[in-house]
Amino acid sequence: MLCYAILCYIIPLISFFFSAQSVLLSWDEKGRRACDTCIRPVLEVTFECPVTGEIDKAPEDLVADYSGRKRVDKWVEELTAEVCVKLVLLLTLLARVRV
Repeated sequence: MLCYAILCYIIPLISFFFSAQSVLLSWDEKGRRACDTCIRPVLEVTFECPVTGEIDKAPEDLVADYSGRKRVDKWVEELTAEVCVKLVLLLTLLARVRV
């Protein structure tokens, strides 16, 4: 039932936190990303980036990471399909064992 748990709980969490929330740090030369709901409140209070340590950074400087979101969405879609196939195979095997 691990497949079921992954399909119902883990994959939606991954999708929510990494897909819809990914932002680029426009001031970062390394092009690093962060979770919007994690970094925005810190910037609103301290104006210091917790990733780079740079000061005088505002939440308005964050840029939506559309390519990162698309990559995560694609990965989640592929993982969901793989887990579904495994779940169907597992259920098929279980049905045969019970007969």
